[in-house]
Amino acid sequence: SNLMNYARAGFDALEPVAWGWRRSKKGKESFLLLAELEGYRSLQDWLSDRDLSTDPVRRQTLREAVAHMLMRIHHAGLVHMDLFSWHIFLKFHGHAFLALPIDLERSILKRSRPWSSWRILNKQANDLAALHLTVPWPQVGFSERMRFFLDYRGHHALNEDDKRLLRKVLARARRRGRQKKFKPF
Repeated sequence: SNLMNYARAGFDALEPVAWGWRRSKKGKESFLLLAELEGYRSLQDWLSDRDLSTDPVRRQTLREAVAHMLMRIHHAGLVHMDLFSWHIFLKFHGHAFLALPIDLERSILKRSRPWSSWRILNKQANDLAALHLTVPWPQVGFSERMRFFLDYRGHHALNEDDKRLLRKVLARARRRGRQKKFKPF
């Protein structure tokens, strides 16, 4: 189950309340209902918060929390598949943010097949592209997006692998940005 895969990656605060699936004409349909994440708000909500926009330290801790969350997901061999700004929930705790992903049903886990590493890397680029498309401009500008990418990669400056991945992410974002669900952004 995807919930177990996420728990293994350190996201054990996600508590299932109900789940189910059925066959349909389109294939399988499923749902997973999680217990309320008390005190958490979506990334989309946080980014529209006026107090956050004027506090560079809190913005930095928010960015680092999201980057670290995504790094943990991808290092665990997982791909979220629906990583939109409204599927990342954060809570300010102490001096930092705690970040959790929701809507895990379509997530996939890297398999042991020879082509699986290539496939997962491409899908991880899709995760980054979807997040890039749904994080609002101009609330989050170019330099903050680059700092997020460097935090996600765990680097202080772009290396050649980072540049390759970034080109792939931006190409995916251009292509996916034409889809109807991304038009509002």
